[in-house]
Amino acid sequence: MAGLEVRAVGVVREGRSLLRDVGFSVPPGVLTALIGPNGAGKSTLLHRLLGLEPGGTGRVTLDGEGLDAMPARRRARLCAFVAQSETTDQRIAVADVVGLGRIPHQGLWTGGQSPEDMRAVAAALARLGLGALVHRPYDSLSGGERQRVQIARALAQEPRLMLLDEPANHLDVAAQLALMRLLQDLARDGMTVLASMHDLNLAAAFFDHVVALSAGRVVASGPPDAVLTPGVLAEVYGVDAEVLVSGRSGRRVIACH
Repeated sequence: MAGLEVRAVGVVREGRSLLRDVGFSVPPGVLTALIGPNGAGKSTLLHRLLGLEPGGTGRVTLDGEGLDAMPARRRARLCAFVAQSETTDQRIAVADVVGLGRIPHQGLWTGGQSPEDMRAVAAALARLGLGALVHRPYDSLSGGERQRVQIARALAQEPRLMLLDEPANHLDVAAQLALMRLLQDLARDGMTVLASMHDLNLAAAFFDHVVALSAGRVVASGPPDAVLTPGVLAEVYGVDAEVLVSGRSGRRVIACH
């Protein structure tokens, strides 16, 4: 299995280059973090991978299949996306929001959920610990609870590729750790997982691979030890950074000045 391959990807919007010659690989079974400051192009890149940036250049493949030329319905079965925040004016229950992840698998004229749909939704709700919230209106939830529901919706989709845009932003510390362990489990199960991350210490502690973006280009790509270095962090963020190794856990801890 080849995983995600990104080759010479670019995005120009209103005459401005947002991504330039971006290339990297995300193999299945590896949890990959996309890092960089605000404006570096992280969200634009995730949208480009999903085919949501018209006129983008380059080539994107998933397990050897070109995503750009793929019919939208098939792409929706293979690729799930979790945005930074999702809101709705409709009074919709949590279980129904998670059920939206099954739409790409349903026939155009099929009414209601199949037994397979119900199984996938129940498994996703259980995996995110949302059993007590299934009947709650989505708009009554906290930001962190909404994020967990959106991740459950993506899981119910049963994708081969999951893209997440700052998934830990609205979560408290315990929920962040639980999310990181979930993403690790998904990657180890063979899913290709790419998440944009602001928290460099979470990236250092939990991710196997890191892609660093700055001004729409890849500055470095590789294991955390090779990317999360003072030199790379200075180039990407313009800060002085110390990279320490915790004696107890052996994990890298990053302090920026």
